[in-house]
Amino acid sequence: MHGRPRAGTSRRDAHEAQLLAHLRAHGATDRADLADALGLSRATVSTLTRDLLAAGALGVTSSGSRRRTGRRPELLTLNPRAGVLVGIDLGHTHVTVAAADAAHVIVGTRTRPCAAATPWDERARTAIAMVRALLSSADRPRLLGIGAGIAGSIDHRDNVVADTRTRLETAFSVPVLVDNNTRLAGLAEHVWGVARDLRDAIYLRLAAGVGGAIILDGGMRLGARNLAGELGHVSVTDEPLACRCGKRGCLETVAGRGALLNAAGTESLDQLTDALTAGDERAVAAVARAGAATGRVLAGACTTLDVTDVVVAGELTVLGEVLLGPLRAALTEHSLPTGTGTRLHLAQLGQPAGALGGIGALLREETLPLPLTAAAS
Repeated sequence: MHGRPRAGTSRRDAHEAQLLAHLRAHGATDRADLADALGLSRATVSTLTRDLLAAGALGVTSSGSRRRTGRRPELLTLNPRAGVLVGIDLGHTHVTVAAADAAHVIVGTRTRPCAAATPWDERARTAIAMVRALLSSADRPRLLGIGAGIAGSIDHRDNVVADTRTRLETAFSVPVLVDNNTRLAGLAEHVWGVARDLRDAIYLRLAAGVGGAIILDGGMRLGARNLAGELGHVSVTDEPLACRCGKRGCLETVAGRGALLNAAGTESLDQLTDALTAGDERAVAAVARAGAATGRVLAGACTTLDVTDVVVAGELTVLGEVLLGPLRAALTEHSLPTGTGTRLHLAQLGQPAGALGGIGALLREETLPLPLTAAAS
């Protein structure tokens, strides 16, 4: 970036490609911020955007500005009429789909519960039907690509990944990207949610499973084995607590929903919430232990990666300060003492996050070409 053209391209072409790539990854941006992000002069950005607007490659909006004072600037986006991208989240107990245009505007979401034992091929068929229904109601139904998230480690689900990709490609004849759904949810928070203005962040979701995402230098990290962000499988205890990954004593065996309900002596999250309200000592101790273990794992990750912002998500956050208080205390206690400290943020996007992250991954996948102009009618 920073204005240096690639070999074999003219300087103008390189600058244009950089500008389009930035809008694709980050969505609506004003000209001044584009100039700063790309290391270009404002005059150069003005010329480039004028020509791209005339060619129909860009759109203009005034919404989404994060400036709090002064006149709201005109924001530039990729052409929203070019079509839509779809995200799918095949979670442990739900199937969620979402659609957004190339300008990052979310045009619809749908979700449907499913049993934890539902076969993956049945989940994929459900998702296909839901996508078709969502597209039928969309204002611009031209489908550009699909990003799908699958619960669990992608590295250990090669057959599920391949089968899901094949089914989706066959059904819709568009490029399909598949990744871990929790990691995609973390990316969604970086694109649309609470981490939108953060260059670096660690994301952790506490739900049926415990997983996360690592955002560094504005991008999602996958790791050498596609396992970056698997914080739920960091060892936190010597107790022989069996984890679904095959190890023992993982964070998920203490802070995952099933493990936590069992430790608290409750059968549902509602029951656990009621027990906490009533001051049940067993329930309070189980939740506090989960929070402290989670905070300690997050502190280790923050120290290792030198990250100061943590985003916590998932259904277990409804447990409030009984969980978050010990988590915050352990995060502070076990992080290196610095002048800035570590900041804890609660996720904003809720249930659609995994599906939205599939869209975010498509937008940031530079090998996936996106048409820049609207389809001819």
